[in-house]
Amino acid sequence: MLKDRIIEILNLNAELIKDMFSVDDDGICAIRKVFDKGHTDFRNVTDSIFLSDIGDREKMVAHYLIGYVNGERAQKMRSGNRKL
Repeated sequence: MLKDRIIEILNLNAELIKDMFSVDDDGICAIRKVFDKGHTDFRNVTDSIFLSDIGDREKMVAHYLIGYVNGERAQKMRSGNRKL
């Protein structure tokens, strides 16, 4: 699932994300908590980000991660279809 990949990227690249987006440890934890919730679809995830009390910068990072992982998935699907 996409949210699992987002959490994996967040965990593996926390220091890089903190440096690139000027987010502190609390911000990383807040983003992780938003994605750790048991969402069932994309709308629930985006609503949770929008309605959360995390800062605007953290919301931007969360949306960036969604876009990155979705693009990564789309690229894998396209490259997989070429092999068929």
